[in-house]
Amino acid sequence: MTEIRAVRAAAYRVPTDQPEADGTLVWDATTLVVAEVDAEEIVGTRCGGYTGWFGAAVIAAAHHLQVSAHCAPNLHVPAATATANLRHIEWFHDHVRIETELFDGAADPTGGAVHPRVDAPGHGLTLRPGAAAGYRVA
Repeated sequence: MTEIRAVRAAAYRVPTDQPEADGTLVWDATTLVVAEVDAEEIVGTRCGGYTGWFGAAVIAAAHHLQVSAHCAPNLHVPAATATANLRHIEWFHDHVRIETELFDGAADPTGGAVHPRVDAPGHGLTLRPGAAAGYRVA
């Protein structure tokens, strides 16, 4: 079992540049929770992480279904590109704006295609503390 040495978390609330809706809810901000887990050489992110993603993709494939990545598209790029039954990564306008503003290493979806970073470990994103500081709420 891997020993967890430290957990750090911060929440950021970033206003949308215009109200958004999905047909059931309307919102005017996106909340990001950035969690860093130090466990030997492992740094974790997202509920279930990539292991959970691949487990869900295998179950979907067994039922001849495709999977889609929803929200936090830059976190999904590395796992999604290794998923045979990937349908697409949802890439909303505000994700492009927020992830480009707050993170170094964000992919550019211009032209409809993205590629995982090969020059950085993991998902390749690094939070810019100075850029995010004004949005921190916890």
